[in-house]
Amino acid sequence: MQPHAQPLLRYVKWEDDLLSVIENELQVCRSDAQGIADARQDLMHHAWNAGLAAREAALQIIQSATREDTHHD
Repeated sequence: MQPHAQPLLRYVKWEDDLLSVIENELQVCRSDAQGIADARQDLMHHAWNAGLAAREAALQIIQSATREDTHHD
């Protein structure tokens, strides 16, 4: 395996775990979870760079998404 591939594989696994948390917490399908995460790429990148666990990052994204939803009501 190429040396630079390992960090990419770790990120892919982390992102998959993050999406699973969003799916489970919000009871949404994978594509909806992906859309929620994609809307907050800034939070995802910050969380990854800060070394947050996927669950911590997902909960931040969920909190941000639900704050935005209630803000519009």
